[in-house]
Amino acid sequence: MEEVKLTREELYRLVWSTPMIRLAKKYHLSDNGLRKICKKYKIPIPYLGYWSKLKHGKKLKPQPPLPEIEDSDSITISIVENKGQQRDWERKELNAQTELILKDKRLDFTIKKKLTKPHPLVKQAKEFYNERISWSHLNNGCTIARHDVLTIKVAPKNLPRALRVFDAIIGLIIQRGHEIVVEDAKSKLIVNGQKMDISIGEACKVNKNRDTRSILNWEPYLIPTGILSLSVGERGWSEGKAPFEEYLPEILAWSELQANVLEIRQKKREEENRKWEEARRLKEEIANRKKEEKEKYNHLLILAKRWRDAEDIRGLVYEMAKSNPNPTDELMSWLQWSKEKAEWVDPCINRNDKILGLYHDRE
Repeated sequence: MEEVKLTREELYRLVWSTPMIRLAKKYHLSDNGLRKICKKYKIPIPYLGYWSKLKHGKKLKPQPPLPEIEDSDSITISIVENKGQQRDWERKELNAQTELILKDKRLDFTIKKKLTKPHPLVKQAKEFYNERISWSHLNNGCTIARHDVLTIKVAPKNLPRALRVFDAIIGLIIQRGHEIVVEDAKSKLIVNGQKMDISIGEACKVNKNRDTRSILNWEPYLIPTGILSLSVGERGWSEGKAPFEEYLPEILAWSELQANVLEIRQKKREEENRKWEEARRLKEEIANRKKEEKEKYNHLLILAKRWRDAEDIRGLVYEMAKSNPNPTDELMSWLQWSKEKAEWVDPCINRNDKILGLYHDRE
């Protein structure tokens, strides 16, 4: 899969210079998929009938400008090969990895005919399922896996075979440097730190002999077919055409390749989360700075108002003194009191009043 990075400006120019259908094919997208990308990044696109009018020289509406946005200006478009090419490429890679595994002299791909010295997880599963075989009628005739044991859902008569298959797979997994664990009521294969569910099941078919006329009919709707299947992550293998012995190398190869895919996906998610977190942090930082700036500005307005009030008081004092050339003692006292109050309210002086204290400490 290839990735192409464009700026919003570049994509904006492309969608207004190339019809959407043709441009989408270039990036292996549907025209609707490309429209969604444009909508996500607020990129205006040509209106319906634009290209037809342009072709025939008719009058066009003004092209809308590219609006500014706060988010990242970079756009990543993933280009995926068509499904046929992708399947061919995956098959070649799987075949190459399978060949490498077959050359590993440590590996034994035979499945024992009898379970001897099983892995502790297999031994635990054997004891667990043998104790609960009588419960299989509750699960269409298959074992019920609801506890911390290897996930096996097969008919009781196929349980020994399933246990032997699991024992063989666990041995191969360990030889390849990987591990298998049971957690959250599921068995998981761990390759290079990547976890994948692993289980053995049995294909079932509709029970045609079931009497559907009776409400009290306890016969299962599905019945086991005897064909076992093994699943790792999103992939499954069935014994219908060949025994598991023939699939084991491919199962290992696919698991290791899938672990690489999961690791790439994980790193991509982590990078996207990192970018999202960085964008969120910057957005929050800008919001905090705006809030702080507004608070400082509001405080500035308060100081300016205090200063104007102080100047108004001084102006009044000056006019009162001017209009009373022979002031009385009472007026003189009032003028002095007024001057002190002007100095008290003036933010440039911040006089500490004997009674009121500092201006910003007032009730």
